[in-house]
Formats: sequence, C-alpha cells, structure tokens
Amino acid sequence: NRDQEFILSHVKTASEAIRAIDPSTTITVNVSGWPMNDKTQENWGKFIEPLLPYINVISLDLYPDGNTEEIKKLPIRVEEIRKKFNLPIYISETGVCTVGCNLNNLTQKDIIIQTIHELLKARPNAIIIYEYTDELKSEDFSKNSIENQVQVNILYIDIFQELNKKVHGFP
Repeated sequence: NRDQEFILSHVKTASEAIRAIDPSTTITVNVSGWPMNDKTQENWGKFIEPLLPYINVISLDLYPDGNTEEIKKLPIRVEEIRKKFNLPIYISETGVCTVGCNLNNLTQKDIIIQTIHELLKARPNAIIIYEYTDELKSEDFSKNSIENQVQVNILYIDIFQELNKKVHGFP
C-alpha cells in the first residue's frame, strides 16, 4: 500500500534523525480509532507492525461516540494492543463531539467520564481528552462568548471531579 510506504518512510526518517540527537526521545504515531470496532482494531495491527523499529510508544485515538458496548470494550482493546506490541500505550485522543447530533454538553460530559473510567482499567501511560467541548465558530462569538467559555470551563472541572469520585472516592 503506497500510503503505508509513505508513512513508514517518513516515520523512519524522522525517527533516525531524532534518535541521532537524543536516543531516549519518545517517538510515537497516532492510530485512529473511529469508528471504534473490531475492524478498526485489526487495522491498528497492520499499521503499527512495520513502524515498530521506529517508535517506542503506541498512541491510540479512541472515539467510541457514546456507544456503551464499545466503551466497555476499550480496556480489552488497549490491553490487547499492549500485549501484542509490548510498548507503552498513550490514549492520545478521546472525546465526543456534540455538533450535528442529538448530544448536549451534559451527555458529552457523561460519555467522556464513562470512557475515561473504562480506559483507566487498562492503565494506559496517558489519556488526553481531545475537544472536551466543541469548537466555537467565528459566528458563535458574541457578547456571550465569555459566558460560553465559563460554561466550558465548568464542564471541564465537572468531568475531573466526577472522575476523582469514581477512581479515588473523593471530590
């Protein structure tokens, strides 16, 4: 596949250049996780395998989009990839968008909390929430934009307070 050869060539070149300067640098590539299903996981293996000589971390972008069954499978999927390739795992992106669907920010918050709670069971080396809220378009900015940002920050704080309760049992 020409795309895979192109990616491999660039990752190899970048990795060799970086390691020539600092051999201990973390090198990774993101592997997409949408739509989240068995076929996507199978494709990860095909993508990652030829890159193994050039990376030392696997970064997964996981978007189960509120599918409860897929969210519950996330720890298994992460652990299978870790066992197969014996490298640290970063969840480099996860989240859920509310634009163009029937989700609101509270539902989004609940889905993100459930997703991260499940991912923590797999003990990844890192979890990064991508787009914990939807980006505002330029036409959305108005005199209320500061109020909107305050609401976004409150949502963000709520997510982490809920996770602290679930994981550690305290606020």
